[in-house]
Amino acid sequence: NNNNNLEINENEYENFLNLHYTQLSASNIPSTLWRQLFYKLKNQILDAGQFFEYIPIDIESNEFEKMNIHPTQTLNVIVKNENGITKNSQIFIIDHFWTTSQVTAHNDLEQSLTSNLIDRLFNLMQIPIVVEGATENDDNDNNNG
Repeated sequence: NNNNNLEINENEYENFLNLHYTQLSASNIPSTLWRQLFYKLKNQILDAGQFFEYIPIDIESNEFEKMNIHPTQTLNVIVKNENGITKNSQIFIIDHFWTTSQVTAHNDLEQSLTSNLIDRLFNLMQIPIVVEGATENDDNDNNNG
């Protein structure tokens, strides 16, 4: 565990603990990971993809049938490191696709239609993006080169 080797400003870390102690404790995050969490938040380190990834898998399971759930596809988490991940050795910050508030959600969503949110969601769900006004020739040109 290399949490003690992280270069952080001790005053900033103490302020972080004073502000978030109750949340950290209530969330049952091991105190041995608090320093790493602070470091990753401060430096915006989103490194989960270096440790694991989601793999889509087709569902053919009686377990889902027993729960009366009928998905056609689900995601499975695969650890990339051949040695696995040691319990309580890492904490991961997961980036949200879209953050908004109830008051501004409608306007934020309208604005995001022109941003990359739609492309990100289509890619996540593996849905092909269809461009309005594209002709068959455009599609053939894109497929050939």
